[in-house]
Parts: sequence; C-alpha cells; structure tokens
Amino acid sequence: MRLSIGSGRVASPGWTTLDADPDSGAQIVATVPPLPEFPQPLHTVEMIHSLEHLYRWDAAALLVEIYDALQPGGRLVIELPNIAFAAEVLTGIRPPIPGTAPGQCDMWPLYGDPTTRNPLYGHRWGYTPATLRGALEGAGFDPAKIVEYPAQHHVPGRDFRMEAVR
Repeated sequence: MRLSIGSGRVASPGWTTLDADPDSGAQIVATVPPLPEFPQPLHTVEMIHSLEHLYRWDAAALLVEIYDALQPGGRLVIELPNIAFAAEVLTGIRPPIPGTAPGQCDMWPLYGDPTTRNPLYGHRWGYTPATLRGALEGAGFDPAKIVEYPAQHHVPGRDFRMEAVR
C-alpha cells in the first residue's frame, strides 16, 4: 500500500490519499497523528508539503508511527520548504527565485501560503535538511538510509526532499 499524507487535491493512481481538509477530496479525511490503522504494512508513505503543517511534537509522533507502519525496506518520502533558504532571502543574503510570487521564497516557507485563507495551510514548524534528518533519526530511521534529493514539487530551488528507508 502506498499512502500520501496531506495530499490535498493531488491524487496519483495507485495511492491512498489522506488529508485533514474535508474539501480535499482525499479518500481518508483525518488529522494525524494518530496514523489510521491499515490492514497491512505500508510500502511507501509520502508527505509532499505536509509535515510543516504539524506542530513539532505531532510531527515527531507521526514519524515514529510511520516508521512502525512501514514494511521492512519501506520508504518515507518528505518534501518541504527549507527554512534556512527562506531566512537567507528574508535577510537579504540571497535574492528570491526569479518568477516566484512575492513572499513565496521567504514568508510562505515560514508561515504557509496566505492566499488559501485556510488555517490548515498554515505552517506550524519549519525544517532544514539537518533538522529533518535529526527528526527522522529520532523516529528510528537508520542514518545510512536517509538521503537528501532535490525537490520535485512546488519551488525546487527553495525546497528539499528526503527519503528514508526502514
């Protein structure tokens, strides 16, 4: 089973979708944690721009639950804004990425996209590659099986992706 947490309106074929927003169209409408129980271990869990919408303590609890729910060799994929990048833009150390909306490279990674006018889109915690790696290790993932990749969604130059294998 492949589970997409915080999937919003994006549904890839073959994935079970879970989102807290009842208007998202997700197959499972639920707030996490706790992770719902599934009849079998999970093959892959993805959280594309959703972990930052949880308080740090809830994110830590959810990462442990995901680790426990994954089958051996199962994979967790997380993609989210890099708040270190946002801080550099905010303080003028680096310019925003050309073609992005005002705030998209500095304020949005910190607080969420205000254009939605939806409290579920607010950010409750931020991560850098180092802090997310620490959170994954704290959840039980082997440091040798955590790999950082370039982001594939939203704003690739601002964001980052980590994959962890159980």
